[in-house]
Amino acid sequence: MNKYTHAVDRLIRSFGYVLVPSWRYAPNTLEAHLRELFELLGISCVIDVGANTGQYRDFLRYQVEYKGWIVSFEPVKANLETLERKAATDRHWRVFRCGIGAANATAEINVMRDAQFSSLLAPDHTVVQQYKRENEVMYREQITVRRLADVFPELKSEGLPIDHCYLKTDTQGYDLQVLEGAKPILGNVLALQLELSVMAIYQGMPTLAEALAVNRQLGFDATGFFPISRDKHRRLIEVDGVFTRRPA
Repeated sequence: MNKYTHAVDRLIRSFGYVLVPSWRYAPNTLEAHLRELFELLGISCVIDVGANTGQYRDFLRYQVEYKGWIVSFEPVKANLETLERKAATDRHWRVFRCGIGAANATAEINVMRDAQFSSLLAPDHTVVQQYKRENEVMYREQITVRRLADVFPELKSEGLPIDHCYLKTDTQGYDLQVLEGAKPILGNVLALQLELSVMAIYQGMPTLAEALAVNRQLGFDATGFFPISRDKHRRLIEVDGVFTRRPA
């Protein structure tokens, strides 16, 4: 960094911003990583498990600049009203009113004060205290849970391009059950993204080591880890892990 760059850097910092070279910044963002990965793998459909109100679809469209099909799954009734209203404006977005898990069943989901924390698992505040208010159960709602493997024939019958899928699952501690129910169709999944917990915020959720071991067993290798949240001591609470299918 020469003296002119130093001067510009000081000026920008005085306005509360930081100057970062593009070569250093872009490869370290989730959106840049996915842009590269989607192009490399020819991803034609994103399976969005745990859609909430469509934040991940917005991320894909506006930041990743992905224009292909998105299939979203969301079980919480209050979220679905917003999700389906938004989906009506996107002809390459399909929404299912259900949760995804290891077996077809009905279950009770804990709807939290902040709906993004809603989970089939009960909250655990013994390790992480900072989400105690947001991650508080407000009520329980009965939902339908389906195996992803049983949904795929419906997608195929509708003509969706499901041979080159990217599977994103954000189910607040339930991601390994999603993978269990997806085993018969994982040949269609070229890469996947899981929300991984470094510190538990739900009872009975898998550890980071357990989640990584399952991915290895299923034939997926890590391509990147992207922090989601930290505690007041700057320790990681959750990260997004991205994995690609191991080459034959």
